[in-house]
Amino acid sequence: EHSEAYIDRAYQLVEIPAHLEGLPFIRSANADAESQVKGGMSFELLFPSRVYIADDTRAPQPPGWLTDHFDGTDQFLSTEDARHRIYQADFPAGLVRLGSNQSSPRVSKSSYIVILEPQFLQPQSSTTSIQKVLDVLDQGNPQRGRALFHDARAANCVACHALENRGQVLAPDLMDIFSRSKPEVLIQSILDPSAVITEGFASQAIETTDGETYSGLVVSESGRDILIADATGQTRRILKSQIELREGSELSAMPGGFGDILSPTQVADLLAYLKTQTSAPSTAEEPGASTEAQIEVIDDWRLEPASDGWRLIKGEQELARFYHKHPEVHRPFWAHVKTPSGLQVTRPFPPVEGVDATDHASMHPGLSMGFAILNGVNFWHNREGRVVHLGYDAMKTQGLVLTLNLQQAYVDADGSQLCKETLEYRIVPNTDGYLISQESMFSADKPFYFGVKEEMGLTMRVATPLVVRSGLGGRILNGQGGENEKGTWGKVDQWWDYSGTIQGQWVGMQLMTGPGNPDTWAHSRDYGVLVANPFPLDIKANRSKRVEVPPGETFTLRFGVQIHQHLDAQGFDPAQSYRRYLSIVSQP
Repeated sequence: EHSEAYIDRAYQLVEIPAHLEGLPFIRSANADAESQVKGGMSFELLFPSRVYIADDTRAPQPPGWLTDHFDGTDQFLSTEDARHRIYQADFPAGLVRLGSNQSSPRVSKSSYIVILEPQFLQPQSSTTSIQKVLDVLDQGNPQRGRALFHDARAANCVACHALENRGQVLAPDLMDIFSRSKPEVLIQSILDPSAVITEGFASQAIETTDGETYSGLVVSESGRDILIADATGQTRRILKSQIELREGSELSAMPGGFGDILSPTQVADLLAYLKTQTSAPSTAEEPGASTEAQIEVIDDWRLEPASDGWRLIKGEQELARFYHKHPEVHRPFWAHVKTPSGLQVTRPFPPVEGVDATDHASMHPGLSMGFAILNGVNFWHNREGRVVHLGYDAMKTQGLVLTLNLQQAYVDADGSQLCKETLEYRIVPNTDGYLISQESMFSADKPFYFGVKEEMGLTMRVATPLVVRSGLGGRILNGQGGENEKGTWGKVDQWWDYSGTIQGQWVGMQLMTGPGNPDTWAHSRDYGVLVANPFPLDIKANRSKRVEVPPGETFTLRFGVQIHQHLDAQGFDPAQSYRRYLSIVSQP
């Protein structure tokens, strides 16, 4: 739910039958709804699939091709615009051609919506063997293999393995696996994972004093507790004082039985996909290096509540402080942001006199979203406008991701609410440090608008050693190679990196504009501030312009901030970091 149904309309899906939630669907153009061309939508299925068509019920009757080839159901799907009846039919893998959205006589209706339910796994008449896979190895399809690897309804390898910045690193690293293992070995590892177990990945059985039994891979262990992951990738922390019995096993932590549900061709598909997963030479690491780093990353990252926000903590180190309210700053913000090793990359809040520049102390607290003109009210300079915290919807941990959801209202000096914001933060540890991704959805019952000003968007104020003007080697870099204020201010781009040296380490923050944002330009200053501004450039010709949001519609902004630390500047690849951010933000 709450996904946009079409690529050219803001109508969101608001009611979906439970069994269809989470399934992929084809976002077509609603403008195609008027088409009466016989050749309608067509697409290629990688797997046998059940195809669902949701047809707008405002038409007196559905198109003839739909009732001829699909079975009607008593279920309905609704968008903000219309109610759609659901039809279904099963198709083999291959090309599917659908007909026109219109029937005769022609009526006003939304375009039909196509939902796909791939039938990934089927019981096999005989168990898949190594030789059967070798016989069809050259028929492997990497696209099918990718779907099998990443989809939870398929092989779900991402429950324990990570590729393309997705999944969990609870099992051996599969990047460049073809450079280390022969196909026969890889096939055996899939079909019989306990035949040869990589050192450190054997299963352990633990029985606790209260009679509970757990089995799986020990991800990390301290003097106090053990973190164990089961075959589905779910983790549990067990206090050592509660362990009654702990035994090693000759079985792999990876579940068996894939030979009964994966066909020989599907195993070949998985290998074809793995063969495509190779490291670029500039970022290649020794085998196992990234696995160690990621296991360290996922251990002991957590969000702890505070009276006015949350603390981001790794182990015993506080890495950032989120405030949903503050007496001096009238909008939410992150302060005291540090790298995983504890090097602070935002200016101290408040700044230290004699050490840091003290300008704009309450306007540049660290990382924050602000708008100098929202319906004519200033929500940047901490005067008339105030962002009021309405509450948290959720704080959850899933795999490598910490997620924080909250609601807030933009209120003017008289206490009138101009709009509401639904805000989601995702915190994702990675080998460069960690990503703070945010999605803000603004809506109201009345129209509202965003104006043109430098101080509009997501802003960060960097620590003094990173400041260009400090003369300590700090720099600003954008995606087109522009440097510092002169080469980046006012220029539209996808990312900007403000970095420098602290205690011999190259550290910084990379600010990235997300998918769906308007063209975003940088209000970037050598004195230490950087704003990603998704509104028109602040020049005289644009100052009468507005980005208007009609009542009932949603305006969405997405940004990412990568906190990074390396031995030198060459260790961080901001372009690769941006690609990683896009892959993460595209996940539900």
